[in-house]
Amino acid sequence: MDFRRIVPSSSFYHITTANTPATKEVKMFDYRVPLQWVTYVSIDGDTLIDHVQWGGKYYPVPYESGIVNGGLLPGKSLFITGMPDKRSKRFNVNLLRQNGDIILHFNPRFDEKVVVRNALIGGVWGKEEREGKIPFEKDKMFDLLFQNEDYAMQIFVNGERFATFAHRSQSNDIVGVQIQGDVEISGIQIQ
Repeated sequence: MDFRRIVPSSSFYHITTANTPATKEVKMFDYRVPLQWVTYVSIDGDTLIDHVQWGGKYYPVPYESGIVNGGLLPGKSLFITGMPDKRSKRFNVNLLRQNGDIILHFNPRFDEKVVVRNALIGGVWGKEEREGKIPFEKDKMFDLLFQNEDYAMQIFVNGERFATFAHRSQSNDIVGVQIQGDVEISGIQIQ
């Protein structure tokens, strides 16, 4: 069995397998000691390890940060790992322009069973896009990827294509990310 990831949450580890292209949760393993007591990882037995990434943290939500090295330019991707709360009603990820516009408002709404995509340009919200089923589950880890292209933002959830959001303004000055709502965030990367 190919393990993809072991990620700690607030009270247990999520263990997933590489079920390409998506991931499949195998086990939720309760902590036997508090997470802050863990100081090393021991791997034993007949196994092959090809990648280890140590680090990460919990990001406080609401979260807002600039994007370094020129921003999220076309050709770059924003990768977010998180988990909606057990009682989550909704959360959102906003990609911000230098002038304060929201080039993409990505808003999973459990209470409506939909993911809303929109943009706020010049203080005015555009037309909401609501097509597709909600690919998130409460209390389950997710990988969310925003891939910026010249004319659209490609959106992937757990390795599967979810939506294409056509840019409604320039795509070359996305300088910030904002995350709000009922979600725990354990990883944010620009690639």
